[in-house]
Amino acid sequence: NGAQILTSTYGPGGQVWLFAKNVTQEAGATITAPQGQVVLAAGNQVQVATNGLGQMSFAVTTDGSNTVDSLGAIAADRGAAGLFADFVNHRGTLNAGNQGSVAMNATKELRIQGASTINAPDGSITLRGGSVLEVENDAIINADGVNGKISFESNNLLVYPSGNTHAVGGQVTFTQYQPSQYTAGAALQLFVTPANVYVEYAMIAYRLSDGNYALRFTRFIYGGSETLGFFEVILDGRTGAVLSGPTAISAGSAEATAFNAASAAAQNAYQMANSRTLWDAYQATINKIAADLAAAFNAAREDWANFPAYDVLREASFGARSAAYQQYLDADRALRDTAEALAITSNIAHATFLSSAINGISRFYGFGRGGIVPTTDGTRM
Repeated sequence: NGAQILTSTYGPGGQVWLFAKNVTQEAGATITAPQGQVVLAAGNQVQVATNGLGQMSFAVTTDGSNTVDSLGAIAADRGAAGLFADFVNHRGTLNAGNQGSVAMNATKELRIQGASTINAPDGSITLRGGSVLEVENDAIINADGVNGKISFESNNLLVYPSGNTHAVGGQVTFTQYQPSQYTAGAALQLFVTPANVYVEYAMIAYRLSDGNYALRFTRFIYGGSETLGFFEVILDGRTGAVLSGPTAISAGSAEATAFNAASAAAQNAYQMANSRTLWDAYQATINKIAADLAAAFNAAREDWANFPAYDVLREASFGARSAAYQQYLDADRALRDTAEALAITSNIAHATFLSSAINGISRFYGFGRGGIVPTTDGTRM
């Protein structure tokens, strides 16, 4: 913790290779090799060789239990970085810079944990896990750029939907050799458009009989004020490429419509309750009483015979003002009661919509750690 390894003192292009039975880079430790190469590899034996150009390569032999834990910071700006072992856990930051390359290869399990970062804009990021490759919700994987490529390869892919995995302008691919669990969070970036729309409750539902996958999700106007509906996308089971969609589907659509109507009614009621409409009406009544009283007073000044009528009107004005104010209070309270009742109706409608969506897919799911895991019975929803 706090240790630093730096090659830039000797110019760009340096190499940092750490080999051991188990390798741990603790939080707070930094490894920096600008335009160079950083390798963390765990195994029982390593063989290093050079080719005719003087370039070095290595081969690691593992015993099935060797582990690399990357918890600190690795920087190889415009260079390359790699983590290799039976078990690789990345919980730190890895920055290969513009057009850099990152490779993580675990013969058994590769886990990209929450709050970790892998950054190689316009570069390549290759992640391979033999039995499991898991990318948690808060992890950030970025290869934005026309040359950007992110590749996920494993027998079991668990890439949870977060929108933090992206290669905007580039390519994201999924390769699952023995499909059994799959969540294509990276594909969600295609559907977060326009800018004020976001995806919620996004899930990969199941593997189809042809080997492809169906991804279902709901879409909301930003802030959750309006539900756009329930959608389905079909993804290529090997590459993760979009084959069709997003297509609106019937499940939950009636409930979404009911929620939208209830939400709009509640919002309109609150806007009315908080507007000046009732107050302005009350003020108009008060002004009318004052104007009538002023006219009667002027008439009494011109002709003393009109004074009794003015006196009666003046006495009545006190009660009229009080009645107008009470009418304003009653009407305002009624509007607020209506708004509160409609808000409750809207909440119930929202819960009904979510229940319909969840019930529509729940029979295809088991719930696993950190997210939703689909079944693979090949049945369409």
